[in-house]
Amino acid sequence: MTADTPVRRAWRPAFWSAIAALVVIEILVVSRAGSAPFVTQGRENVVVRSTNDNPLIVEHSFLMRGAGLNGVVIELDALVLTDATIEWTLWRGHRDERETMTRAFQSSEVVRLHRGRQSIRLPFTRDASSHDRWYTLEIRLPGEPGAPDERNVGVVVSRDNPMRGGVLWVDAVRQPGSLRLRAERQGRPLLRQFEAEVVPNLPVPLRNPWAQAGLAILFHWALIMTALALVSDAQAASEPRRQP
Repeated sequence: MTADTPVRRAWRPAFWSAIAALVVIEILVVSRAGSAPFVTQGRENVVVRSTNDNPLIVEHSFLMRGAGLNGVVIELDALVLTDATIEWTLWRGHRDERETMTRAFQSSEVVRLHRGRQSIRLPFTRDASSHDRWYTLEIRLPGEPGAPDERNVGVVVSRDNPMRGGVLWVDAVRQPGSLRLRAERQGRPLLRQFEAEVVPNLPVPLRNPWAQAGLAILFHWALIMTALALVSDAQAASEPRRQP
């Protein structure tokens, strides 16, 4: 028999620490995942402002990824510190098919803007069935007198076409690129999806939460023991053999 070397003794705490970290991450993912936002943000960003005293109207149609849509975040650009009035409407449907669009939410609010670009969140009632559904966000900013580069507030858009970037209109004219948009959601986590969609189809004995927990523990224990054996064998093979 040979005594454990310092290297051989050292890898075991690291192994169990890694296992503990992976289990914690797995629990967080299973219990909390389902709220990742859907983002459309290109790289060639510009600011659109009204071209006359009429309001600036920006419309953006996007195909939502994920259930539980409950808010959108847009970017505005202000030249000075100002209080801006934003009128906005969220429609269900695509602007190219206006006759099928239905109003999901509408609001008008005054926001305090500092100089430069900033994100503004527009919240609304959660839509549990938002996955793979078209929405159109319509933003209306009041017109301002003066030259275009003197108007205080504009909307940040991208001129390139990011993946799943949707379709953009500015003052009813279709434009290349997309609105810089983050669609936030509060969907069901994986655990709730499992309970709602998988559990009802399981054999009766496996519908018991304790039976499911026992199987999960058994499965994880088998994986951990297999990994432990593989790492132990690899560590033993890498150590120099002692001469008799």
